[in-house]
Amino acid sequence: MFGEEYVEYDGRERLEEQYPDFKHLSDWELPEDYRSEVAKEFAEMYVSELNDKLGLKMELTKESVESPREYNFTNDQVICYVEVGDWDEYTRKIISLMSELDIRVELAKIIKENHSDRPGFWSWMSNDIEDWFGAIIDPDNTNYLECVLWYLYCLKTQESISGDGDWGMADQIYEELSCSRDTMTLVPTTDEAKEELDAYFKEQERLEALRNQPTIPGL
Repeated sequence: MFGEEYVEYDGRERLEEQYPDFKHLSDWELPEDYRSEVAKEFAEMYVSELNDKLGLKMELTKESVESPREYNFTNDQVICYVEVGDWDEYTRKIISLMSELDIRVELAKIIKENHSDRPGFWSWMSNDIEDWFGAIIDPDNTNYLECVLWYLYCLKTQESISGDGDWGMADQIYEELSCSRDTMTLVPTTDEAKEELDAYFKEQERLEALRNQPTIPGL
């Protein structure tokens, strides 16, 4: 949804409709801060939603985008750095949420389904919820905690675990960035493209001035 090539392709299609006579639309690209802006929006909403739905008090301190060398095994990731206050109190809260009867049953199923080895996939994580209760208290290995926070959030909100539901967090962020901000708006990046756009605006100003000229009766 947020891949630069897809966003730019859609953006250029809209530009072709808006500026059908332009010769340099291939020189329009996303703003340089596109990735950092998407990461910021994701991180802020994610932490806010977890705090709200799970009753936590995490404070986002910074965020970054981590890109793999090869895309065969993983996508880009938004890394959130958070402060949680007292670690023991924080993990006790998570364990309490995991222990709620209706949550625990569903969570055990999710863990079994998503963390069991199968052909072509090695989990490297336990598929037994009992092991997760002990694993999440280790501050030096947050893999289990990162997963369980998302699973708990989805169970509380009925969002799809895989993030491909009808209307989830990613869709909300996409709408915010595409409709309310300039984050996903392509901009001209070469002198030729900039000059073409500037000439277009000057011509629009000239035409507007002609339309606004006063009409002299009898002429």
